[in-house]
Amino acid sequence: MRMGTFRTLHAATQVNSEILQLEDKIGTLEPGKYADIAAWKRDLMTDPYALLDCAFVMKEGVVYSTERCEELTD
Repeated sequence: MRMGTFRTLHAATQVNSEILQLEDKIGTLEPGKYADIAAWKRDLMTDPYALLDCAFVMKEGVVYSTERCEELTD
C-alpha cells in the first residue's frame, strides 16, 4: 500500500511529534512552537518535480536564499 503525499507530510511532522511526546514544541505551525519553514510555488501534492524548486526557507527566523535545480522539468 502506498501512502499519499498529504499523509506522508502529516506523518513526518505532526504524527512524529506526538510519538516523540514533543507536540507542545514541534509538529505544527503555531505561536510558541519551534519551526523551520520551507515553501514551494508549485503544488507538492500533484507535481513530482516541485521539491526541486524550493521558493523559500526560514530557519530560526532567518530567511535563506534558494536556487532552482538545473534539471527541473516544467
